[in-house]
Amino acid sequence: MTLAKTFGFPVLAVALAGCVSVLPEPVIPDSLYRFSSADTFSNVSPVRLPASVFVPQPEGATLLLGKNIIFEDEDGGLSLLSSAQWSSSAGSMIQYALLDRLSAGTASDGALALGDWVSARADYNLQWHVRDLVVREDDVVASFEVMLINDQTGEVTGKFEVTRRDTYVGKSGEAGVRKLIEVVQGAIDEIASKLPDYMS
Repeated sequence: MTLAKTFGFPVLAVALAGCVSVLPEPVIPDSLYRFSSADTFSNVSPVRLPASVFVPQPEGATLLLGKNIIFEDEDGGLSLLSSAQWSSSAGSMIQYALLDRLSAGTASDGALALGDWVSARADYNLQWHVRDLVVREDDVVASFEVMLINDQTGEVTGKFEVTRRDTYVGKSGEAGVRKLIEVVQGAIDEIASKLPDYMS
C-alpha cells in the first residue's frame, strides 16, 4: 500500500505537467484603444438637461461589450481582432463616453447626468442597448437602442435608435478600429443631443 502511494505522486506530477504544457499562450494585442478621454468632447456645444438622468452601462451581447474588438466578415461570421483590444470593457467605456459628453461644457442652469456609482436618484433613467459594434472588411458600424423612463411615474417618455456607419482604408486592427471609435463618438453625441427632447 505504501509503495503504491510513493509512485502515485510522480505519475500525477508528470500528468499535470503535460496538461500545463499544452495550454495556449495568451494573446497580447499590439494596441489598446478607448472611446473617449478628458479632451474628447472639450470643443463641443453643451447639452442642457432640463432634469437629471441616470446613465448606467448599456446592455448588449457579452461578446460586444467586453475588451475584445469584434470583426464581422462578409458572411456575418464574427471573430476577435488579435492585434487590437479595448483598454477596458466596451460597455464601461461607452457609459463613460456618454457621461463625458453630457457633462462637457455643462450649462450652468442644466441638471446632471449621474453614473451608477452615485447614490442619489435621478429624475429620469436611461436604458440603452448596443445592437452592433463591429469592424468589417472596409467599413464599421455602431448601433444603439435608447429608451428614457420617468423615475417617478415609470412612463417611457422617449425611445429612439441611433446607427452610425463609415468606411475606412487600411488594416482592420488599426484604421478600422480608429474609425469605429469615431463612429461611436458620433453616435454618443447624437444620443446626448436628443435626450433633452424627451424630458418634460
